[in-house]
Amino acid sequence: MVHPQDLANHGHGDQSSYPHRLKKQQGRLVDLGVTPGSIVGIALEDSIEHVLLLYAAARAGAVILPMDCRWRDNEKQRLAAHFEPAAVMVEPGAAFDGAPCIAVDEAWRDAVVATDPERDFPDGARGIAMSLSSGTTGRPKSPMVSHQKFLNRFWTHWVDLGFGSRETYINATPLYFGGGRAFSMSTLYAGGTVVLCPPPYKPEALAAEVATCALQGAAPGVCRRGIAAQLVGQGGQGHLGSRAGAVVEAARNAPTLTPAR
Repeated sequence: MVHPQDLANHGHGDQSSYPHRLKKQQGRLVDLGVTPGSIVGIALEDSIEHVLLLYAAARAGAVILPMDCRWRDNEKQRLAAHFEPAAVMVEPGAAFDGAPCIAVDEAWRDAVVATDPERDFPDGARGIAMSLSSGTTGRPKSPMVSHQKFLNRFWTHWVDLGFGSRETYINATPLYFGGGRAFSMSTLYAGGTVVLCPPPYKPEALAAEVATCALQGAAPGVCRRGIAAQLVGQGGQGHLGSRAGAVVEAARNAPTLTPAR
């Protein structure tokens, strides 16, 4: 990652630079039995912890299984029964039957702090995430996206959308979504800053957040919900600025928003 000591995330009063914390989370996952090739479900709210655990799981050699924390328990159980994850990271009080759930609570954070961060980095070509789809069958299925395919997506974000080490990206879509997850991860990988503004929110609240962080780009879902018109203003010269307006429009039409196959 570029500029690893820079501010990586901020949201809800929490701030962090990622290297040390990420390595400790990797170590904690390994201590709990996660091995290279294991599937790890991430069923967390849209938070800094969620973003860091995506990278911690990848660093442990695990394959990320996206699970929306907003789903009902029976929906999560169905996915867990199909993919058989080694662990599912959940919010406190959100554990469900049929899967080895690990609550990301104060006990988890205390254990992470006490964990040895010096762990082996898995080698070889490995999967990094499941690209979920049920198609027309209603049955959960998914191609496994490799690390290299994820990097290929990152490159398109940097080249086509202008993401980089000097940029701030505001994520206003759920991290469960492929676009929000990949944009946030590619921004961090390039050394940029991610601002989390999880839905639901009012346009005025999002505009206020934008005004504080010199935003360079926003998630395409902002466009689809009609918020961009209120933020960008006449001629694309509002809070986002003309360049960011172009980034939003490019993201809206970019083929890389769909999960890599």
